[in-house]
Amino acid sequence: MITSSKFTQYKDRLFSEYRSTFNISMEVFEKNKEYFPNRVSHAGRFYEPFPVYISKGQGSTLTTIEGKKLVDFWQGHFTNIFGYDQDAATQMSDLIKETNLNQTGQFHVYEGELANKLRQNTNHDNFVFTTSGSLATLYATFLGLSYTKREKVLKLDGGWHGVQPYGLKGVRYPNGIDKAETEYSGLNEYFDNSVLTTPLNDCQKLEDVFKKHGETIGVFLLELVLGNSGMIVSSKEFVKLARTLCDKYGCILIVDELVTGFRVKNGLMSDLYGINADISTLGKSMSGGFPLACIAGRSELFDAVRLQNKFRLGIDAGTFSSHPLSLFASLNVIKKMENDLDMFDRTVQNMNYLRSNLETIFKKHNIAAHITGNSIDSDIPNFPIGTVRYITNIKNYDYKNPLSHWDSESTDIQFRNNITKIAFILRGYFTWQGLGVMTNSITKAEIDAFINIYEGFVNEIAPFFQNRLVVM
Repeated sequence: MITSSKFTQYKDRLFSEYRSTFNISMEVFEKNKEYFPNRVSHAGRFYEPFPVYISKGQGSTLTTIEGKKLVDFWQGHFTNIFGYDQDAATQMSDLIKETNLNQTGQFHVYEGELANKLRQNTNHDNFVFTTSGSLATLYATFLGLSYTKREKVLKLDGGWHGVQPYGLKGVRYPNGIDKAETEYSGLNEYFDNSVLTTPLNDCQKLEDVFKKHGETIGVFLLELVLGNSGMIVSSKEFVKLARTLCDKYGCILIVDELVTGFRVKNGLMSDLYGINADISTLGKSMSGGFPLACIAGRSELFDAVRLQNKFRLGIDAGTFSSHPLSLFASLNVIKKMENDLDMFDRTVQNMNYLRSNLETIFKKHNIAAHITGNSIDSDIPNFPIGTVRYITNIKNYDYKNPLSHWDSESTDIQFRNNITKIAFILRGYFTWQGLGVMTNSITKAEIDAFINIYEGFVNEIAPFFQNRLVVM
């Protein structure tokens, strides 16, 4: 972490300007913070000294309650692949007016229509709709363990599958990147002992963990892009080996595609790796910005769910599961994708253009930075979400290790997550970890303007970074 007096003065000036510019947001925050244990309703969205509060979104842009426009590179936790879609919003408004369609707790034709769309665009034939990624990955894990009659779950170091007990080990490594711990209180030792972790893209360690525990591993929770650790793309070799080992040892391969599904193609990113997941979890970009997630798999894997079972796995429970408005939104966004399949390539290419220009800027100013999201394999596209890691110890930094994202000994996490956020909000851009997601709504003009703004920011911060070698 940067601790120089010049940096402290810079931060103080930055925060002072932010308080002055977003004074109404500051008043709302101060008024409401006593209601919430973390001062806001969602701790993951908080940043110091307080967040901006939003009045509306349109296209690529958010408007704060002060009336300030922000080009949004977070887009609702990566859900709005078409941005804040005015056409979709109008359709939704008309639907509500025509039908008064709140949750009826009954069945709707949208359920089958969306399932049919998903069957056409994935290799799965059975689906369960729920409301969040956390529930989807939990239900998928239940399914896999029920099917295999085993106890252990394998996940990736630094992987995130929502707040569900089988996904909470080895997430952010608060006590050092060599310690894979269960980082949430309230869980007993069963979950700590039941969950194993393995490094992304390390084929030897993946083989080792299966050789040692393969007969007891019921589920492998795999991400194709390690989102929590900075959008690190998996290698084709690693993913294919995961499929092979799961087959060899009788383990259910769950590919968590909450972030990757319907992101770089109209369907599953796992298709590009040449593998079929036993179960996939979907949401975010296919949800149309509404609370919807999906567990998708082969029919026989869902036997534990069927009503004829005396002790049924009730993963289809939940008052708001299959909410008609969420189903309608997802149908709308998938149809829109089908009518413009080139959009996936456009977003990837636009992100490549932005990433390349930022890399040039950092080199020009001799700042050690690593921009994430690049693919290892030539036939797997670079990912249209990325972060910027500011390297403070060039000798200790390992750009191949995803856990470097949480290594405070070599990476300035506060600068990446907080300082850049405030600096770019003041410049009219809402970023995520120094960069964020490219969507179909962000224009070339907005990207070029962002590049120019970024160069001014990098020039401003260059004196705070002493390293004179850039790692890419």
